[in-house]
Amino acid sequence: MKLDVHQRLSDLSAATGKEYGKLVQKLLAIALLEAGAEALTDRSTQGIDLEATFRGKKRAIEVKTTESGAVSLGKKDLEGLAAREADGMRSYVAVLGNRFLDEWTFARFHAGELTPSQSYSITQLRPYRDAELERAVALQRGAAAVVGRLAATYARAGREVDARALLAELEARATGPIVNVATLARVYVALGERERALALLEQGVEQRQREVLTIVNDPYFAMLHGEPRFEQMLERMGLARAAAPR
Repeated sequence: MKLDVHQRLSDLSAATGKEYGKLVQKLLAIALLEAGAEALTDRSTQGIDLEATFRGKKRAIEVKTTESGAVSLGKKDLEGLAAREADGMRSYVAVLGNRFLDEWTFARFHAGELTPSQSYSITQLRPYRDAELERAVALQRGAAAVVGRLAATYARAGREVDARALLAELEARATGPIVNVATLARVYVALGERERALALLEQGVEQRQREVLTIVNDPYFAMLHGEPRFEQMLERMGLARAAAPR
């Protein structure tokens, strides 16, 4: 993992009160979707962390982060993975360290080969690696969404210089005809630049970006409710009735 990504995730965890590991889990979910997952379930509480249909195969993924280079799984983790395997899914333990050269390790789960609460190094898990998943999923592919939320958090906290620095970085990396407009628009809204945010979201609607479908109940866009252009976008996407009561 790049050190700046790790630091930003840590900052976002501190700013929002959300667990570092759960933020990494969200980032992996985004990366799986960007890599072409046909369906995905992301759990924040009990149960297997992620279930995804990827390249026609159903997969169950328990997500772990480590600073020491080793992880352990609880009895419920192993029982959940074994149950998914018995149901015909492919089960994995996905591990990410925070060192510069660390990348995702997807270790295929085999019932009975891991002991509850025992520590396993990433090296010990590598013989079970799924090269297909590891090639398809790169942390940096989803990092923009996390950086964008951090920039918006900075803006809300009055740290405009920091917010604009991250925004400039996001825009510099945004190349090609399709840009994730929701990520940029969140920052512009937090900075008070509604016109720019609305223009970006309208672009996303025109391009039929799936991320724009989440804006209806996204708290970062709450202040846009009531804006005629915003309401027209919701109407166009068939989301007007789904708007949360205000």
